[in-house]
Amino acid sequence: MDYIQDRSRHIDISLQNSRVCGIKFHNKTLTFKLDRIFRRVEGEEAECPGEFRFEACDLDLCRALKIGRASCRER
Repeated sequence: MDYIQDRSRHIDISLQNSRVCGIKFHNKTLTFKLDRIFRRVEGEEAECPGEFRFEACDLDLCRALKIGRASCRER
């Protein structure tokens, strides 16, 4: 299912507890593959794998911070 940005409409999906399984950049399209996306269907929460695509991206304007497991450990 494709969702296109529309600020006047509520989107019934959530990325809480989703994990990024892959990141791809090709032809100015940035794609995140996720292990699960949560969605409200008839009052029930359903989950399925999916991807988010951002089109017309300029990598020169993007900044990313990669946090590894060693950085996240409590001391």
